[in-house]
Amino acid sequence: MKHPRYLPVFAGISAATLVMSNVFGNRLVDCGLFVVPAALFVFPLAYVVGDVVTWVYGYANARRVIWTSVAMNILYVAIAFVVREMPSPTGSSAELAAAYDAVLLPSARISLASIIALFAGDFANAYVVAKLKLAKDSQQMGYAFIASTAVGQAIDNSIFLPLALGGLLPVSALAKTWLVTWLAKVVWEILALPLTTRVVTSLAKIEGSAAYDSTTEFNPFRGESDGY
Repeated sequence: MKHPRYLPVFAGISAATLVMSNVFGNRLVDCGLFVVPAALFVFPLAYVVGDVVTWVYGYANARRVIWTSVAMNILYVAIAFVVREMPSPTGSSAELAAAYDAVLLPSARISLASIIALFAGDFANAYVVAKLKLAKDSQQMGYAFIASTAVGQAIDNSIFLPLALGGLLPVSALAKTWLVTWLAKVVWEILALPLTTRVVTSLAKIEGSAAYDSTTEFNPFRGESDGY
């Protein structure tokens, strides 16, 4: 797989999904028993994409996709804050500018928490997929995807919620939010599993093979081996 055809496509989907999660994080959805941010329905897609990329293209390529997604999130937040500081016209346009800021501009605290949680959770997800693929010899793809999401989302929640909401909500509320959102993300992964496995199988055939990370350096900050 010297020239992966569709890797840039998945890199774009991953980056776009995470940027959209920042935008939709301010939109609350009433699910009856609880209220959740709309990002909950978008963000898990990033983990599905991470599963596909790691399984087909290997951890080294997943690392590049994650770093690209982190960079695009930082770029979005930086530009959003610059736009907020630009002068607004008076009258009704000022009201529109205020509404724009309220909807599209995440707070600095939430932005920082999101970026750190994304980094740690995505790399944990990719690591678990790569290692389980080696251990299970590709025979239990679904198990690897569910296990990786459970681990990655647990790390993500454990970082994001205390950093973003610590001190604003009681510990009991944070614990409930952690459990509800973690369960929702894992269930999302399970529901998407038939489509994910079909995409992986078809993509591996198109690309010619799927990567095995037998020699890959798993350090998130360095390492170039693709593990083929």
